[in-house]
Amino acid sequence: MTAFSALIAKVLAIKDECLLALLRNFQNIVVESDPMIVVSSLNNSLESSDWEIFPILSRVL
Repeated sequence: MTAFSALIAKVLAIKDECLLALLRNFQNIVVESDPMIVVSSLNNSLESSDWEIFPILSRVL
């Protein structure tokens, strides 16, 4: 998938790392990121997240 913005690139990186953690059977992970919209989407509700990042993050959570 091609990233069309810095935000999408960061979300794709987070998605890949979360999937890797799942494959390695990690039960708890810490995700640190600059864009507050990504952090709040992960911590709260995806339904209230940005329409661009919703489809990417919904594959992980």
